[in-house]
Amino acid sequence: MRALTDSPDAGGSDTIFADVSRDQAEQRLQEQGDGCLVNAANTGEVKGDSRAGGIVGSLANELDTDPAAHWQQQGDGSTLSAEVQLCLIVLDCRNSGTVTARKAEAGGIAGRMDFGYTADCENTGDVTGASQVGGVAGRSAGVLESCWVRCVLTGSEEVGGVAGYGGEITTSSGGWKLQPTGQSHGHHRRNQLF
Repeated sequence: MRALTDSPDAGGSDTIFADVSRDQAEQRLQEQGDGCLVNAANTGEVKGDSRAGGIVGSLANELDTDPAAHWQQQGDGSTLSAEVQLCLIVLDCRNSGTVTARKAEAGGIAGRMDFGYTADCENTGDVTGASQVGGVAGRSAGVLESCWVRCVLTGSEEVGGVAGYGGEITTSSGGWKLQPTGQSHGHHRRNQLF
């Protein structure tokens, strides 16, 4: 998993990703539980404009920081600094409901993963979107590990069995059928792996 540390200051913003293992993710789960979703299941239909997922819509940074809490006066100048560490973990989740995004980023487990770690999840629900459609994640810059997929995927651009647009994918498997929408926006592939 890649944990994100974001340290904005008056001179700019630095973003640092550090690799985190499954053991470290489970240790964080036991110690804090914050940012962790374990053993969740969905059997219902999910519909949205974008970032539609069978378990989570978006694993992304949507934090509002309080600048007044981080303001420091130093001599004649002033600085603003903050550090945020996000650790988003999705483990052992199951989706069998259909997922539909009218626009982009539709996934059987997560619509969009800007970072985070998703492992040992299963999706058997069909997934449909305009672009970035995946059996586990529609768009992922995080880690997808040991996930299993068996579904029909429908989209016009960036459609993939595990991730429509993916970062690190390890030991994930399954069977999926890719169905292009008939629009001519992207590269279409027809696969029948059932």
